[in-house]
Amino acid sequence: MNNERMNFSNVCLATIVFLMSLCLSGYSQVKNDTPKPVRPSSCEHITILLDDSIQRVQKLDDAHSTLIVIFRLGRREKNISLNSSRMALIKYSIERRRALERFVLAISPDRSDGLGRAEIYIGGRQIYSLYFGANMKQCEA
Repeated sequence: MNNERMNFSNVCLATIVFLMSLCLSGYSQVKNDTPKPVRPSSCEHITILLDDSIQRVQKLDDAHSTLIVIFRLGRREKNISLNSSRMALIKYSIERRRALERFVLAISPDRSDGLGRAEIYIGGRQIYSLYFGANMKQCEA
């Protein structure tokens, strides 16, 4: 039981450090350099990228094997509950697969330049961005 608590504490601490480093490292400049998608990701594309992300995390068997997903509203999206709906969708999708024990979902107060998006990180590196259409909140991932 104590080992599980220590592992969970280590994951939480690593996640906090990672998120703080994003804030302190001028990350806002990096996110503006990413190309703007012409259209949002389809539900099928979101499912494929999420499945691949889960498989990548499962192949890593160390402290960096935590899946982190950060949600950002699009520039023109007014409804702040969209991120909560999108986060619930991704959380349900991960839990339904029963594939991961550790994952972190976070909502960023920063908006993306174009469409709303979810950024997927593994081992401190961004591997995918899932783009959501304006005011899109439901999708069976």
